[in-house]
Amino acid sequence: MTVQEAISQRRSIRRYLPDPVPDDHLRIILDAARLAPSGCNTQPWRFIVVRDPQLRERIAGEAMDLKQNQEICRQAPVVIACLAIVDAHCDIPERTIELSTVDPTAAAPTIAKRTGRLLKSRFDAMPEPERAAYMALNTTIALTHLILQATELGYGTCWMKAFDEPAARRVLGVPEGARIVAFTSLGRPAEAPVPRPRLPLADIVYSEHWGEPTNL
Repeated sequence: MTVQEAISQRRSIRRYLPDPVPDDHLRIILDAARLAPSGCNTQPWRFIVVRDPQLRERIAGEAMDLKQNQEICRQAPVVIACLAIVDAHCDIPERTIELSTVDPTAAAPTIAKRTGRLLKSRFDAMPEPERAAYMALNTTIALTHLILQATELGYGTCWMKAFDEPAARRVLGVPEGARIVAFTSLGRPAEAPVPRPRLPLADIVYSEHWGEPTNL
């Protein structure tokens, strides 16, 4: 399956077969998330893989706001909590030094260290909600990688955002400094939804300036 095929065949699956997801498939799916891009290579994402039926029931009953999402958590053999580390920017100096050791075109380690400190200081100056939103945005990129890799392996997923975060944090033991960005289910589909309508390119793509039509 090509990337284009995975994108076109992906669906939000809300009914699942009980078949377990093998560990080797989980590793492939999670590694796809690990390889996602992030600003300044902060890699703020963390994932909690929940397979225990009792814990999935607690997520459904205590944290999910929508009945539909509650049923998804009960049915899907795997539920993954996707989290963002709010202060992941603190590791930017280390990340820039790492890059200098593997990329011959990058700055020397001493320069990379100074650059990393400068970038970190810019994040330090951000209000915490703004920084949290930035790290959450990066985490959603990784979640997209995860979902498309799952599709390539024949699994269904459903991105779930309607949840009570304090309750979810309590159920999963999430520490301060980490935010739950979203949940996704994972399992073999028990349904085959038709594609959802999408706006045509002409409605969403402009040429050179806002509102200018494109011939793409």
